[in-house]
Amino acid sequence: LERMRPLVKEDEERRRIDHLLGVLAKGPPPRGPQATAPRNPLEELLLRCLQGTDSERRKALQDWHAAGIDVVPPQLLRRLNPSIERDERCRIWLVRIVGRLEIKDALPNLGVSLAADPSGAVRAVASEEIGRNPSPAAVLHLHQQIVGLRLDPLPKDPAVQRVLVQEYNAARVPLRRRTGFRDTPPMSNETVPLAELAANQRKWIAYFDSDVGRATLIEGILALPDTGDPSPQWLLWQPIVQIEDVAVLRAAYRVLRLHAERAVAGKDALQRRLWTGFPQYDESGITEATRLDVRDTMQKFLVSLRK
Repeated sequence: LERMRPLVKEDEERRRIDHLLGVLAKGPPPRGPQATAPRNPLEELLLRCLQGTDSERRKALQDWHAAGIDVVPPQLLRRLNPSIERDERCRIWLVRIVGRLEIKDALPNLGVSLAADPSGAVRAVASEEIGRNPSPAAVLHLHQQIVGLRLDPLPKDPAVQRVLVQEYNAARVPLRRRTGFRDTPPMSNETVPLAELAANQRKWIAYFDSDVGRATLIEGILALPDTGDPSPQWLLWQPIVQIEDVAVLRAAYRVLRLHAERAVAGKDALQRRLWTGFPQYDESGITEATRLDVRDTMQKFLVSLRK
């Protein structure tokens, strides 16, 4: 502009050049705050659920639950893992949030919390949410929790005792509601106390070994593929090994064979390798005469998956 100025004859043009030179002489304007696009309120809430102190995350998860949001991003689902979300009460709210999802999203994730979370309080809430799930397969999770809890010997610590009673009854109450089995007298307290847990557990074991109980298990087993559970074999361990009934065994075999076929046809190389050796039987050949041999063969295969 300085070189151009002597060559410009019109006063108006010279004044424009002088103005531009004056602006340039002042240097660039000071940098103000960067304008940013407003963040989506759901994104803001998600960040609050993932960041901050335990109490701040807890409050954010309560807000998410209260808002009735029926979508759970992967970032939140991962926090069901106790090694990621270490706060017990945060995981309880996460379990309640997941409980609102559709069957395929809810049951497998709730089942992991029920089976693997180290907190009895979290497992109790997982049982409650599973009990509300409409899938007949929910009974398998509750059955596994009731018959699988170790009640002998009972813990000595009063705090641990309270959690055990809470955990047992959290699975028992929805199981009673779903099956119609009256495991306590009509006028008794809804909660089974610590001293009666083992006796009550024996009642449920006997129920699931009855014709009605086995029919309930079979209905749940046959509904399992529709839940999208990636590891149905662990829910079927007890029906296969402990229920001495050929119809239950046949139903469990049918579901596991379908899972094996899907795994072998899938893209996951590890799953293909694990399930390629699944025992092959004609279902009509699973009879009372062959039941024990089939059960033992399936049991050995399932044990091999743990290695």
